[in-house]
Amino acid sequence: MLAFLLVMLRAEIIYAQGRINFGQFQPDSSIQVRKLGPQELNFNTRNRVILQESFGHVRIGLDDPELVVYEIEAPKQMDILISYEWTPLRRIGSPAPYNNLTPSLLLNIRAAYSNRGATSLAQALSQVVELPPHASSVVLPVLRSHVSSPPGLPPAPSSESIAADRAKLYFFVFGEILPWMGRISAGRYTGQVYVSFGYPG
Repeated sequence: MLAFLLVMLRAEIIYAQGRINFGQFQPDSSIQVRKLGPQELNFNTRNRVILQESFGHVRIGLDDPELVVYEIEAPKQMDILISYEWTPLRRIGSPAPYNNLTPSLLLNIRAAYSNRGATSLAQALSQVVELPPHASSVVLPVLRSHVSSPPGLPPAPSSESIAADRAKLYFFVFGEILPWMGRISAGRYTGQVYVSFGYPG
């Protein structure tokens, strides 16, 4: 029996200094990130008490209110590199009372995005694209082009029109507790998910 499961999410913006000269950008041309709704993935809102036999069935999905949403605003002609990684769920407090009880659980973090120019979260969710399982990074255009040909190189950062012409990209984080065959120590578990946003170099 597990009393509590909480996955904290941290986000940072990486500007890839040395690869892009941001001194040529106008102040409003940087990446701006807002987290909408829940600040973490709290699996106990799905099951107040999580039993081991429910592992693999306790998940937060795209349709759930616990979904974590990032709203990224940047020049719409640019590409954004989004990377994410996570730790196992670790037992909080004193170690497991017996050596044959594991003090950690495996977590599978999934991600999705919407970059079709949605003007609201509801619209973005109707246009969502899931990333493949076990992916850990993706490069996305801020605004998806309607042209079927591959995107060209991003425009020069010194262009004033780029700084003024911005769009929003939505990035979604969700996941599940993976099945575990061994014995689990009862208690409170927590983990970390790290998400970073930047321009690809």
